Amino acid sequence: MATWLGGDPDSGIARYFVAIGTTPGGTDASGGWRDMGSHSSGLIDGLNLDLTDSRTETPLYYMSVKAENSAGLESDPVESNPIVIVKADVTGITTDGETTKDADYQRHGFHVTTHFSGYESERCGGMAGYAWAIGTGPSRTDVQPFTTEGLVVYGNGSGAAQMPIDLDSGTTVFCTIKATTKCGNHLQSTSNGITVDTRKPILSTELNDSRRSYESSSGSLGLSWRGNDSDSGIRKYSWWAGSFPLAADIGNLTSTLEVSTPPGIVRNVHRGVPTFFSVLAADNVGYEATLVGPGVAVDDSPPLPGSLRCPSAITSIADSVTCCWDSFRDEESGIESQALMMGDLPGSWKHGGPVAIPSTESCARLDFAFSTGQRRNMTFIVTIEAKNGAEIKASSSQLLAIDSTPPKEGFVEIVQDYYSVSGQQEVVECQQSETEIHVKWSGFVDAESSVEKYEIGIGTAKGAADIHPFTSVDLPTDVRLDRLFIPHGLKIFASVRAINVAGLTSIVTSDALVISSQPRVTVYDGLGDGDDDYHSSSQLLSAHWIVDDSCPITETAWSIRRVDGGEILPFTRLTVGGTSAVQDK
Repeated sequence: MATWLGGDPDSGIARYFVAIGTTPGGTDASGGWRDMGSHSSGLIDGLNLDLTDSRTETPLYYMSVKAENSAGLESDPVESNPIVIVKADVTGITTDGETTKDADYQRHGFHVTTHFSGYESERCGGMAGYAWAIGTGPSRTDVQPFTTEGLVVYGNGSGAAQMPIDLDSGTTVFCTIKATTKCGNHLQSTSNGITVDTRKPILSTELNDSRRSYESSSGSLGLSWRGNDSDSGIRKYSWWAGSFPLAADIGNLTSTLEVSTPPGIVRNVHRGVPTFFSVLAADNVGYEATLVGPGVAVDDSPPLPGSLRCPSAITSIADSVTCCWDSFRDEESGIESQALMMGDLPGSWKHGGPVAIPSTESCARLDFAFSTGQRRNMTFIVTIEAKNGAEIKASSSQLLAIDSTPPKEGFVEIVQDYYSVSGQQEVVECQQSETEIHVKWSGFVDAESSVEKYEIGIGTAKGAADIHPFTSVDLPTDVRLDRLFIPHGLKIFASVRAINVAGLTSIVTSDALVISSQPRVTVYDGLGDGDDDYHSSSQLLSAHWIVDDSCPITETAWSIRRVDGGEILPFTRLTVGGTSAVQDK
């Protein structure tokens, strides 16, 4: 940078021209005159000047300036005093660490060390002294103000400094060297900082899913991890694999900058034998941390499936179904989870679920995912699905029908225990026994879900069961009930309830049956109102009778015998319903 000044009282200075040369007025160093405009100062750059030898005082340089006024007239050149070219002051370099090689991290926090070199001041004849400071930022002095304590100068602008200081792990400090030339000028440089690291790296590992101890194939075995060192950072990782913790008999020590093992790196391991992955993290100051992942074995077979048991049908108003199953088993990796679902296909959950079920349970309720109006006479598939520790699935499914109608009504009859001439049991209106009854039924059908069971009850009214409560009789078509107590003259009914798989019921009642255990007939001689003791005719005999029984008369016969037992008239059938008879022979 140079300055100059000129004047012209008439037209004024329009521009200045400047040149540098090795002789007064010369232009050899600047390559000619340079137009500087009307400015009275400026930077003359692009020069290639040699240093002046202090012994010979050569070369010397001169700056020449001339001016041009607004009329285009130039002044004579004016030369400066001789210019001596000396080497500029050189600010040195400051490094961190206990060696001259710059360090970014140190593994202790009890002192700070710095080195410096390259400080020069030829024009001032060297340095008068040095001082140093420590701060938490470049050129800062908040940790240690400028001091000469702990500083050693080697000569030739170099030296070192060390200060005992307590620093926490993770703290970064910067060292600043201030050199003072013999001319009193200050040259200052700051290091790029050093971070204290007194802690090991932190490692955590995940084996795909930290809860899993099995994989479905050896190609799936692997380790992923997370490493952290907030002080000096992770320099590298190393991993290996073995058949027991920290062993390397399956996979040799391998260094990497990745945070997981390559896919399929471990193969041909024995089924069911765990593989242990180990990982080592090394930080930039040499601290190491090692972690062993959980043992992981290969299980490539599905669980042994259980057998699902649900109702084969349910009513259309039901909003859920409860199913049970034989437990799934897996001798290698165990059952990890179960889920119950319902859809149009096995394994689908379009219409219900999936409901997560603990592996120790074998029954669960499944709520439907559709409205009541969508349930009439439809079929679905219920599936129980189990996963083992390697996430291999096994399942069992069953068809579930929606039945909205009860069974079709059949016929119920009370029959007599004896057989007719045709060989068929006869339907009766009366019977003598007070302690047992024989009931038959037929014609109950259910096309949707089938009849699952029948229940029979005996009562004194249609559909009633006050004599014998409704009792399940499984699936026969007739039953004999005994150990009853039915008084003489009582009218009873047999009712059969047919229940389908969905739980819908139809009930049908038989015709009435009258118990006639004590029928009584009173016979009177003669045709009058009373009983005749005498009769005037030897050719005519007559009698009338009264039947005391609720059971209708199906056959009437009469006979006549003498007092001595002789038979006058054997039993002879009469018209059904008659209450008198005459014998005139």
